Amino acid sequence: MTYEELIALLHESIEASGIAYKNYIAGGKTFSFAQELKRQNDKITRLITGNSQLLSPALQQDVAAMLHHYNAWTKQ
Repeated sequence: MTYEELIALLHESIEASGIAYKNYIAGGKTFSFAQELKRQNDKITRLITGNSQLLSPALQQDVAAMLHHYNAWTKQ
């Protein structure tokens, strides 16, 4: 995978995650909406952890913070 492909996939998945989050909030935080949100966040996590070597050092701190947030949310 190239950097450009990774960024395109991450952009698509982050957009889908944002939509899933809005649906989760608007839908009363139900399990079905939470499942879709988790699915999107898991996809983002897999993309990042499987391709972290493609990300610049300048992004590493932000990526780590995002992964920490996803992990904390999943545990709740």
